[in-house]
Amino acid sequence: MSIQPFDKYLTRALGLFVFLAFLSPVFFWPTFYAPFSSLTLISFFFCVEIALPCYLLLLSQKKHPFDAFHHPVIRAIALLMLVMILSSFVGVDPLNSFLGTIDRPVSVLVYIHGFLLLLYTLELFSRDGRWKTRISLLIISIASVIALYTFGEGWLWPTFVTFEGRTASLLGSPNYLASFLILPTFLSIAYASNVHKKMRPIFWMLALSMVIAIVLSGTRGALLGLIVGALILVTPSSSPLKRGRTGGLGTRVSKRMLLAGLLTFLGVFLVFSVTNVNSLMERFTQTTDANSSMRLVYWNMAVEGWKEHSFLGVGPGNFYTIADPAFTPDLYQHTHAWPDSPHSTLFERLSTTGLFGLFAWFLFLFFLMRALWQHRTQPANIALLAGIIAYLVQGLFFFDGISDFILFLFVIAWTCTSTPSTTHQEHRSPSFLLGGAGGVLALTGIFFLILPLRTEVALAGKQLLPQQQIIIDDLLISQTAFERATTLNTTQDPAHVQEAIDLYVESLDRHPLRQQAWNDLAWLYYIQAFLQQTIVSEEGILSAQRAIQLAPGRIEATSTLTQMLLHTATIASEQQQYPLLIETYLSLIELQPTTYSYLANLATSYALNGQIEEAITTANTLKHLDPQSTESVNAFLESL
Repeated sequence: MSIQPFDKYLTRALGLFVFLAFLSPVFFWPTFYAPFSSLTLISFFFCVEIALPCYLLLLSQKKHPFDAFHHPVIRAIALLMLVMILSSFVGVDPLNSFLGTIDRPVSVLVYIHGFLLLLYTLELFSRDGRWKTRISLLIISIASVIALYTFGEGWLWPTFVTFEGRTASLLGSPNYLASFLILPTFLSIAYASNVHKKMRPIFWMLALSMVIAIVLSGTRGALLGLIVGALILVTPSSSPLKRGRTGGLGTRVSKRMLLAGLLTFLGVFLVFSVTNVNSLMERFTQTTDANSSMRLVYWNMAVEGWKEHSFLGVGPGNFYTIADPAFTPDLYQHTHAWPDSPHSTLFERLSTTGLFGLFAWFLFLFFLMRALWQHRTQPANIALLAGIIAYLVQGLFFFDGISDFILFLFVIAWTCTSTPSTTHQEHRSPSFLLGGAGGVLALTGIFFLILPLRTEVALAGKQLLPQQQIIIDDLLISQTAFERATTLNTTQDPAHVQEAIDLYVESLDRHPLRQQAWNDLAWLYYIQAFLQQTIVSEEGILSAQRAIQLAPGRIEATSTLTQMLLHTATIASEQQQYPLLIETYLSLIELQPTTYSYLANLATSYALNGQIEEAITTANTLKHLDPQSTESVNAFLESL
């Protein structure tokens, strides 16, 4: 009995940290150039780390501390985690797979923290079921605030990001907004089926506000997911929906869904009156736009990349190693981006974790949906099942974000505790040794992961660089240095260029397959040579060539190398280094054989270097390839 007060305080502390972890999606950082996800990720990491000692102390009290692993869903997730870890080790960029980046938080490290949060939540629910209600209402409240923000975005309160008439609310992207709101929409519907009759309209209206926000986001995949989820709710074949007054959704659901659909139409019509109607309607009705075309291209890239790494893929977060060499010049009519995701959770798992990862993912989904279906007598489970399917449908057209990933963890915890356990759990005195070990791990995570990452993000927003030995997101730091080095005031402080070069060299030592980083490094070498009025260093030329080698179809590295060679030619000509001038023009001709002015300059260079025969041969070649140059070539030959 003496351990009960301590147990109570530990449970409250764990509940607080879990509560804050699920609150983290509303934390955003608008001063950072890649906002909204950065602070959410850091807060998520912090809450999970600091809750670890509490969880381990509570776990040490249990006679059977690993009873959560008896559930097949948890076992399937553990298997998925093992496959991801194995895939990261044998993949093409293990460090990127494990740490990830602030822009694409799909790393093994994120999933480990997510798995811990899931275990925390299960332990919390098993000790005090009221936390399940509290966190459910928290998620619904968060989603409602985010949804309602869209209604006045741009005219009642600030718009943080503009997307051609599409709303993004507090999440920084219309796609993130839509994918985030899908699960809370169906969670609100689940609550509408369980609460007192007087409270039901509130939850229906909250769900309706989220649906309208999804429509205003202009996200077609999410809208398709909503439609599929709604069909599951109202389909006559779903026997639990016919139970009338026994606590189920009953035939009332069909009527309510029809009413909700009518109210949605009216609400969207009213909101459209103050927004850009044409752009949204055009987006919903058009299937041949650049985004749709590029998704098909990305999916094809993923399949082709999977064929070369069939079983374990290229590693989580390493899709860029597939997309860079597969990029072709004709794709520039649709995008100039460096793809780092196939914009589909299905194809991303296939290409990055292979057949083993895809099998583990399907196995997890099977047990998850089976658990809800087995307890379909509870109407909330049917609503959540529809929500999961809607979420998976939209995931076919988009990748996971950190905010919706956190919400998905809650749905998993809800599913694993959909029927209260009747097993009595014997408790014993807590192991302070285990709790102390958890404290050490938490402090290690805070000081060696969270604080360095927080510093990197905060300084990046100010275009400053951290002065620390521990680097978590070296891509973020090197890109920040690149922006500093390429601003207009660079000529006043060329040291920024050398600083950026050093950081890129260190980053590429860790991630040698990042084509974009090689191109940035080559451009920095060019800027350095331009500022110093010297020829481009050999390292710069090799950087550009490496970038071309990694992505032959991209024009950026070819353009950078061309600029380098032209600059070198200018310096060589001014310094009368004719052998170097000849070598440079030969490289330019090899790089761009249809630019005939290079042939003319090469002929002149030969003549200046006293190689008359080579000059004549080159001039005649120019005359043959470009008949319009005959007159000028003849004049040149006569001058010899």
